[in-house]
Amino acid sequence: GCSTMRAQNLLRLLAVVNISLVYLECASIQSKAIDISGISHRARDASAHSTWLTKSATTIRQAFRATQDFWIGAAAGGVAAFVVFPIDLAKTRIQDQVIVPGTKAKYRNTIQTITKVARKEGFQSVYHGIVPVMIGSAPSSALQLSGYACARSFLSRLLGVIPDALPLHYQMLAGGFGGLCEVIANSPMESIKIIKQVQGRAAGSTTTIIRSIRLGGLFHGWSACMLRDIGFGVIYFPVYSQTKQWLAARRRAAASSSPAAAAANANAPEPAAGPMAAEELIDSFLAGLAAAGPAAA
Repeated sequence: GCSTMRAQNLLRLLAVVNISLVYLECASIQSKAIDISGISHRARDASAHSTWLTKSATTIRQAFRATQDFWIGAAAGGVAAFVVFPIDLAKTRIQDQVIVPGTKAKYRNTIQTITKVARKEGFQSVYHGIVPVMIGSAPSSALQLSGYACARSFLSRLLGVIPDALPLHYQMLAGGFGGLCEVIANSPMESIKIIKQVQGRAAGSTTTIIRSIRLGGLFHGWSACMLRDIGFGVIYFPVYSQTKQWLAARRRAAASSSPAAAAANANAPEPAAGPMAAEELIDSFLAGLAAAGPAAA
């Protein structure tokens, strides 16, 4: 009887030990599963963060590429307006003067006018009115250049052709749309600029002029500005595009006619793709400079 009881107690003890070992093993497996789950969650969070950063960088690059014509046009328009402003001053003074028959004109040519204004009114008078011009020329040129680029891209997709293959009359339409966009900023700037150039310091500040002529005065003569700017865009942009294509075709023909040049071109590596090629950057900058042309015409 005693030996039987000892055997039963031993079996109970072994059962308890086995149950304890199984419990500890299950707890260990559960802990490892929790750790693996936490690592998986952290990995998913890191992957999502990396994806967000990648998408954000892509969005920024796309936004820059979509608006690069605007910013390049703005920079080019501001620089061009500052450089040609003395010539524009001379043009306004010569056109505004009243010449009495039998008397000598006060302003006779560009150089004489600029020199006379600088000597009698001070050199700063040559650039009197530059502030509204700098404020208006940048968005004016940017609107013209980006408006032309958007219209050209839209018409190209509509016709199913590349932009360089766009027919001439569609290029003229895109150029006219660019000129129409320019009037939005160009007309108020022209009104303030001419008042300052004609009246000089007597015109007062830009704020004084705006309060005096009000909104209607800012857009006085907008129809003439619209015809001028649309006409400029219709002529300039197609001529620019056609001339660029003609020169590119001549370069290709000259390269293909030379065996050495053809071999060099065949072995040359492809240029690396970037946000904007250097040639495209120069072309856009030159187009922006030309966009400031009507303001000084």
